[in-house]
Amino acid sequence: LGPIVWIVLLEVVLLAASTVYSARHFSIVSMRDEAAQLREQVAAFKTDLEMIDAVQARTKAAQSVIDEIQGLAALGHRPVPVLREIKAITPGDVWVTSFNVKPDGAVSIGGGAFSMESVARMARQLVHSWAFDSVKVGDVNLVPAGDPRHYTFTMTCSVQAGR
Repeated sequence: LGPIVWIVLLEVVLLAASTVYSARHFSIVSMRDEAAQLREQVAAFKTDLEMIDAVQARTKAAQSVIDEIQGLAALGHRPVPVLREIKAITPGDVWVTSFNVKPDGAVSIGGGAFSMESVARMARQLVHSWAFDSVKVGDVNLVPAGDPRHYTFTMTCSVQAGR
């Protein structure tokens, strides 16, 4: 009777060990599946976060434009005609990269052009405009080698009262 009890006991131990192993194995497989699902969800969240970042950047840029328009309005100027005038007087070979109204009422304009003559033409257009006075050309710099040859510039002026 002794060896049979040992054999039965050994079978029970082996059955218990295989049951524990199977439970652990299925638990690990389940965890792997859950980890794969989480990785997919994280990838989807990453795409969503990138879109949110892009929207926030566009919102910040739009807010900057709104702030500039409100700055003009706070100085008693009508922003739409002034911005329309900037668009109308800017020569075709000049691009405006910044337009800021400072708290003291001064306006700064930054941009680029392919020639010094174009920068001078922009300044002359500002001087002869109905909307601006006290026009001053600030820095004009040739962009370093490696980029297409062009100049960057800054100008300051003020918007005429009531404009």
